Amino acid sequence: MLWTFCRTTPSSPVSLGAPASSPTYGPSAPPPPPSFSCTPRPRSPHPYSFQAVGFSLADMLTDYTAARQLLRHGAELLDAGAPAGPGASMAKLFASEAAVRNTGRAVQILGGSGFIRGVEAERLYRDARITTIYEGTSEVQRLILSRALLK
Repeated sequence: MLWTFCRTTPSSPVSLGAPASSPTYGPSAPPPPPSFSCTPRPRSPHPYSFQAVGFSLADMLTDYTAARQLLRHGAELLDAGAPAGPGASMAKLFASEAAVRNTGRAVQILGGSGFIRGVEAERLYRDARITTIYEGTSEVQRLILSRALLK
């Protein structure tokens, strides 16, 4: 099924290639627990023990799971030969927007060190941001979805 992510059909001009190739949600993406975690300082609580950080991680996991399910649904539509335009648009829109949200949260959790070049969260944020632009901007995906609703 994964090969269909990068395939478009005449009935589905929308590609699942952008969100599927995203480093945050693609088929080879790791599960969401971040490897770029904060290192606890001596005699201070681990950053993940704070509720606000835990809530952000819970939201990140929810976004991650929902995006993967939408990508899978879009791929199944393409595999079945069904028109996948709206399904692919939903997957692309949600996955790319969630990637930006989640990598932004990761940078916030890390604080100032999250913007240092070479930190994984900084790289992932830059990589995620481009997914809202290429292969159809988020605004174009919203336009496709609104037109599908009005038919």
